[in-house]
Formats: sequence, C-alpha cells, structure tokens
Amino acid sequence: MDLKQYIFYVTAHRHVATSSQFRAVALIPFLLMSLILLFLVLYLPGLWKWSLSLFLFVHTTMCAGDFAMLNFYWLNKRKKIYTWDDADQKIAYFYEEI
Repeated sequence: MDLKQYIFYVTAHRHVATSSQFRAVALIPFLLMSLILLFLVLYLPGLWKWSLSLFLFVHTTMCAGDFAMLNFYWLNKRKKIYTWDDADQKIAYFYEEI
C-alpha cells in the first residue's frame, strides 16, 4: 500500500502464480468493489452519489494495469505462463513453461 497516494494493491512476494490465480486475484476485488459501489450509488441520496461515482471511476482507472495483464494472459492463453514478484526490488518476472 502507498498511503501518500491512497493506493492499495496486492503483491505475491516471492510466490509463483499461475494465470488462473492471477485472474482470480485481479477480477474478484474489482467485481466486488464495483458491484458494491454501483449499489451504493443507486441507493444513496445526493452528494453520496457523486462521491461514490468518483470513487468508482478512480477504482476502475487504477485497475487498468490488471486489465492489461489479463489481456496479456488472454493473448497467450495457449501458453503456460507463470509470474513471480519481488516486492523488495519492485520487479515482476514472467516465465513460460516449455
């Protein structure tokens, strides 16, 4: 998390993740947050609608990197690709099983 920018993210530090694991980690929080925020936008009055709509927009925008990675996995769906993160060095590695 980066409190200076109010950003929260998930890093699987030194853990090998498959494409299906990545899909779950990328999509489940996005879908849950989006559904909850949409529900609240529709049912709360006045200023809450605008505030939560802005929050939904910012949340969706911040998920752009996840969508890019999901697209990468989709374009390479016939390959077995694994990812490995090193949070200390802020590097992500991708490996293809041959």
